[in-house]
Amino acid sequence: MYLKAVVGAVLLLALASRSLGAVTPASADTDPYVTTPRYNKFPWAFTADYSFAFSVSPAWKQPSNPAGWSGLPVLPGFLPGSPGMLALLRYTESPIGEYSELFYVPGSFVNPFCGEKPLSSIYRIWVDSKYSQRAGRNIWGIPKELATFDWKETNSGMAVTVKDAAGKVFLRLNTTQFPLPDPLTTAATSIARHFVGDCLTTIQWPIDDLTGRSTLAGQVPAYKVAKQCYAAKPPLPIKLDVCFQLKGGVLAKVDAAFMDPVTFTGHKNKLLVAPLGYQLPMNMNATLGQPIAVKCWV
Repeated sequence: MYLKAVVGAVLLLALASRSLGAVTPASADTDPYVTTPRYNKFPWAFTADYSFAFSVSPAWKQPSNPAGWSGLPVLPGFLPGSPGMLALLRYTESPIGEYSELFYVPGSFVNPFCGEKPLSSIYRIWVDSKYSQRAGRNIWGIPKELATFDWKETNSGMAVTVKDAAGKVFLRLNTTQFPLPDPLTTAATSIARHFVGDCLTTIQWPIDDLTGRSTLAGQVPAYKVAKQCYAAKPPLPIKLDVCFQLKGGVLAKVDAAFMDPVTFTGHKNKLLVAPLGYQLPMNMNATLGQPIAVKCWV
């Protein structure tokens, strides 16, 4: 079960900002990607040279929305006590260029109208690219915020520090690679595939908070579904599938970890990162599918 959560977390990729409706040129910057064929054709393809996933101590209280966020409801159906997930990725190839990403899934959600299977939702997520921020919000309802990432390779692992826009450190992780013998790697991969399959599904709310809006917002085909979901009465959640290449990888021993609980959940309850995580293979390939309106949720 631990490996399932860990592998699933990593592959919940996402990407960045989203615009729902037309805006005036005075309020936007130029986005060189929104009119390209790769931007408006699904699935999106990614390559990451570094990809980590970690299990996080269960949240016994539903996370609250960050201060100042409007129009972004808390997803109902949270299961208290379900383990959280934390993922760090450094993309070297995507439809919007290179960027780093950190995201947190507080636990599982369930809705009897959508079936009994627990679902995931990316609750907090940070990137260091305004183009990634715009794409994630405008296409899939992924609530990306901007942050600064510091990646430092060590002799046996990686040290990562993430700061928010104000310069506050809210995540530190130092890891050491812990390679598995080939037979164990194969077994671990098989177990992961059994639980998560080749694709992982997440549910997101559409966003309309003006973050990262583009002068071309009303003309970008990729934004169409999210815009319609937001305009629905009541708004409809968005479902997306992340599919990935799961081959090899190593365990990542956590030597030191710090997660600021207020930043991640809005509460002061301490968050603990599991002592062992999972590092996916170098240059992992993944795809992010077309956004789909979820009518069973309302």
